[in-house]
Parts: sequence; structure tokens; C-alpha cells
Amino acid sequence: MDAYPPLGVVVTDRQGLIIGWTAGAERLLGYTDAEARGRSAAELLGAPALAGGEPAQGPGAAEPVEPAEPVEPVEPGERHPGLDVRHRDGHRLSVAVSRHAFAPEADGTGTGSGSVLLIGPPSGQAAERLRQSLPGWILQDSPLALTVYDTDLCCVWQSAAMRRLGGLPDEARPGRRLTEVFGGSDAVEWEERLRLAMVTGEEQVSELKGTIRTDPGSRVFSVSATPLLDAEGRTLGVCALVGDVTDRRRARERLSLLNDASLRIGSTLDIAQTARELTEVTVPRFTDVARVDLLEVILHGDEPAPGPLAGPVRLRRIAELTLSEGVTTAQHTAGEADVYLANSPAALCLATGRSALYRTNDEPPIRSYIDQTPERQAKVRRLGTHSWMLVPVKARGTTLGVVWFTRTRGLPRASGRTTSPSPRTWWQERRSAWTMPGASPANAPRLSLSSAACCRSGCRNSPRSKPPPATSPPHSVPAWAATGST
Repeated sequence: MDAYPPLGVVVTDRQGLIIGWTAGAERLLGYTDAEARGRSAAELLGAPALAGGEPAQGPGAAEPVEPAEPVEPVEPGERHPGLDVRHRDGHRLSVAVSRHAFAPEADGTGTGSGSVLLIGPPSGQAAERLRQSLPGWILQDSPLALTVYDTDLCCVWQSAAMRRLGGLPDEARPGRRLTEVFGGSDAVEWEERLRLAMVTGEEQVSELKGTIRTDPGSRVFSVSATPLLDAEGRTLGVCALVGDVTDRRRARERLSLLNDASLRIGSTLDIAQTARELTEVTVPRFTDVARVDLLEVILHGDEPAPGPLAGPVRLRRIAELTLSEGVTTAQHTAGEADVYLANSPAALCLATGRSALYRTNDEPPIRSYIDQTPERQAKVRRLGTHSWMLVPVKARGTTLGVVWFTRTRGLPRASGRTTSPSPRTWWQERRSAWTMPGASPANAPRLSLSSAACCRSGCRNSPRSKPPPATSPPHSVPAWAATGST
């Protein structure tokens, strides 16, 4: 038996009529949602102990169930470890049932309370102990957050998980709309989906991307909404279930990014084209600005000394791509050269031979770099640049240059990057540099993912990591590099 047996959830109104019936209840008891909704739980299941509240009225009501012997009803907050109920095919079975007050005035009349019935299959003592822990787990410890909204889409009740997720105490949440808890344009769209669930009577399932009060960072949530109906089929409200799937989404996007990079980067021996491919893969899915700077001696056919480079360095820009106003734009700065002082981020990256992450503009290397020229200060202000990552480019142990990744604040995000992967997790977990595998600095290597990145995407012996044949043509050097113009 599973650690947590199949669980059915049944929601009843103040008259004991079923207004919510889950797939788990169908598996346990045989009745479909259409067959169960609007009927008395006590009558449907032949269990007088489930009767409660006011006498049922209307088309879904039935004559009260008269038990052969007096029975004790299952009161709110109580558990019944072995209640005898009727399955749809007619046979009787014993199930564990606990009843919990659902939401005061959730039925819209202001005269009573509904109930949530948690139903599970009975078994031995070990499973019984597990079942006894389920109600508290669902209502207090479950990672799935439950919220009930009225027909005006105002909250009338939330579970403990929703309280933790939304950051609002139970006494402050009633009366608030979803957009007062979740931020972002998706919240407005999802609120319309809640309304659609009530109008059509159909379950709505989607993902919501935005922010919450307890975490200013962007998150991704799996959300579903199910309408709550009374016995006459009138809509009482809607029940929404929310689960945080941010980490799972980021992991999936990270693997997708690695796969695309292994396919798209290194399609040619042209070093400028390879640099452009690198920027095109990473913007906007990983970063807002990507730039590739290589040592000028490389572009003139010379070979730098192996190992890290210390002191000031002269680098020439090969490619740069920027996200602006939701559109990626190739910058007309390719070919420009600059000398970086020994304390600059680029020189430090080349000196250590390892990637470096700067989370703010106030870290000394970044602050010194920005303040070095008015043009840099103006560009940082214009783009709202706020975090930086520099990664050395290597080929067979020789450092060839550096790749800049920066993120900006306040610019619209392109649809390609729904969440932001952790800056180091793309390649930093095993290696600290972009590697030009199978190449020497003298023979026009191709930029590609490091061998460790290839391993993560399932291509440990990728054909791209093999050295080019000896007859490979020399690489194409841009005219500006051959002339040394700036």
C-alpha cells in the first residue's frame, strides 16, 4: 500500500448536499462528479452518520435516512476510523472519514456552514495512523494552497498553505481578491479564468507567473479552479488550488537551454559567427545583455601564454546582444577594443581563470569599472543594469577572452525567459569557463559548451567536442580585426 492511500474529498453545503466531489472520491466510491453533485451525502452513501445541518430541500433532496439503530453523527473536527458506506455498485465497504468545517457562510446564505469530508480506505494499524495524519497534513502542511472565492471573486476562506504562501493571516484574507495577493499581469488573467470556471462550470488549469508578498522574486505556480455548485446547480463560488512549481520549471528550462546551446553554438569555424550564436542562445533566456570580448592577439593570429593572464589586458569585442523594450538587438559595437585595468572585472576574471558573479553595482570591481567613464555610467543608468557575471573563454588551458552576462531592471521580459535561472547553475556547477574543446588558440576554435555542460544534457562524447580535421580551412577573421582598426 502507498504511504498515503488514495484520498477522496467531498464538499457539502449546510444542508449536507454535495457541492464538490473529487476524482479520488470517484475512485473510492464509484460515483462520478455528475452523479454525486447535488445529492445528500448521507443518502447517496447510505451513511446516516454523514447527515447534518438543516433538512435538505430541492430537487437533489431525499427523504431522511432512517437508521435501523441509533448512530452517532460524524461531527466537525471528528474522525470515524471505520464508517460503513455504500459503493455505487451496491456493495458495502468500510472507510475512514473525518469531517471539517469548510467555510463560514461559503454557501452564500449567511445561515450556516458547509463541511469537507476526507475519505480514505481502511486497513491495518499502520495505515490507520497514516490516515489519521492526513487531515492535518492537507489542511495544515500540504504544499498545495487552497482558497475559496465567492461569486464576486473575493476570498472567503484559505488553507494554512495559502496563508503561508500569500503572507496574509486568516483574519486579513477574507474579502480580498486574488490580485491583492499575487502580482503581475498573469494574476489579472488568472482571475478571469476563475470567473470562466464559474460561468462555464468547467475546471480551469493553467500556470501563473508573478510575485507574492512573501517573496519579491518571480515565481511560477500551477493553478486549477473548480466551480462550487449547490443542489439546484447554482454557482456558490470557486475553489482554487495553487502549487509552487518554480524550481521544477527552472530545472526544465535549464536543461532546454543546455540542449539548445549544444545544438546552436559552434555551427561554423568563423569565430565571430560563433560568438554571435552564443549571445543569441543566452539572450533573453538567461540574460538581458551578452557580450564576447577576446584578446586582440588571438585575432592577429598570435598565441597568448597558457594559463591565467595577470595585469591590464586589451580586449576586442566580437559580439554583443541586448534586450531592450522586449526586443533583442545586436549592438553596433563589434570591433571596438578597450584596455581593462588590472582591478577591472574582466582583468580579474582572466587573472583567476574562473567566473565571477557580482550581484550589485556597489561591489568594488564593478563600481570602479562603471565610474571609469561617463559613457559607462550613462549606459548603466539607461539599461538599469544591476547584476553581472563574467566567464573566461578557454581553449586547451589557454585563456582567450571573457564573456559578459548582465541583467537589467525595469525592462520588459521577452516571452522566452519566464523565470530566471540561478546565475551560476547553468555551467558553474562543474566547470567555471566557456571552453573551446578540441582546439588550440592558433587554429580558429569554435566556442561551445564545456564538456561538463554536455554531460548534463546527455552528450558526454558529443561530436562537437572532437577536434577539427587537420585539413580544416583557416578561420574567418573580420576585416576590422585584420586591420586592427578600432
